[in-house]
Amino acid sequence: MAMLGHMRGGPAKVAVVSSGLNGLISGSSVSNVVSGGIFDPGHAVTGNGLGIPTRLYKVLHNRATNQTVAYIMPNTALPVADLPRYQVRLEDVEQATGFQFPFR
Repeated sequence: MAMLGHMRGGPAKVAVVSSGLNGLISGSSVSNVVSGGIFDPGHAVTGNGLGIPTRLYKVLHNRATNQTVAYIMPNTALPVADLPRYQVRLEDVEQATGFQFPFR
């Protein structure tokens, strides 16, 4: 994080860095990664009718240790160093998306 913390980057960069963090949980790369968009009421739509998510989520689950880390962040450019402030409970992602994750 210190190496990239001074750089600005979009949600994709944050997602890549957070994926890397999964290996730091236990040193294992045995994991499940789920990510996607959250379409809040009033979300923007492109000229050809495609919805633009207002927020993005990412859930990382380490099967070896049964640890889960979840994030919800705005769909905008973010400093990579801000990633920790977007960490949420798995239940928060489930509520925002309507999905029920089997990671417990």
